[in-house]
Amino acid sequence: MDKSNFKFNNENLEEFRSVITNLCKISNTIKMKMTSDNLLLYSIDTAGENSNVSQATALAVKSYSFPSQHFMKIKHYDDDDDDDEEDQTKGNIDWIIRNGTILNKKINFFTKDVDIKGVFNLRKVNGNSDVKYTRNVIMSDDKFKFSITGDEPHVIRDMSLDQLNTILDPVLSDISFSIPTKEFENARSASNIEPEDIITIHITNGKIYFKQSSWELLVGKIDYDGNKKISFHKKYLKSINPKVDEIHFSVFQTFLLYKEANQKLMISYEQNF
Repeated sequence: MDKSNFKFNNENLEEFRSVITNLCKISNTIKMKMTSDNLLLYSIDTAGENSNVSQATALAVKSYSFPSQHFMKIKHYDDDDDDDEEDQTKGNIDWIIRNGTILNKKINFFTKDVDIKGVFNLRKVNGNSDVKYTRNVIMSDDKFKFSITGDEPHVIRDMSLDQLNTILDPVLSDISFSIPTKEFENARSASNIEPEDIITIHITNGKIYFKQSSWELLVGKIDYDGNKKISFHKKYLKSINPKVDEIHFSVFQTFLLYKEANQKLMISYEQNF
């Protein structure tokens, strides 16, 4: 069994906690893919209990991308190799986090004032030498130590950063629009009052409305002559927490895309993704 030692970048500890928290709003199962070039974390909400994850309908996908060792500086060695190499990743490492909420609760015992170190215990799957899955992770500082088991590959769809960037490319969208963050937050607050689960973005006569059966809110305008209704579960609005004054949406044939900096959120409004 291979191992990869790592040292956590403590200055990014709070950011890591925040990313895990936001991904858990979509699903507690989170996949982290580390390559020599980039780091991708994502979670997927799927319809039903389809045991074949690759065929299950994706209702929402939330992702974050970073430079490869933004959170963890990797050292890799084989069982018979004593010569560690700093900041090297030999092959790709996939860590399927079974329960992000539990991971965060354990990480909350750490502070950025003390070095946090850990070990990925890895294994190959299906003879694929390019990808090593995390069997378990051990993390510790000078006081607290914990281990957490990685889940099996079949529990979450495998998606690469290149695939996400291709599928979720705003250039390929049918319609794009922007609205003030304050107006979006007002619409989200209004949706929290109602027990109704579904919310609709209605584009009509050059105006953009958020609405449910008992209310509607004009949130912006758009240079678009058509009529478009985009309905989805309001719970996904909790995964949109802008740090900018104006937020941007792109409307594709079957899904809505929210994109800000290094994060993307896809929300399906039809039965196919």
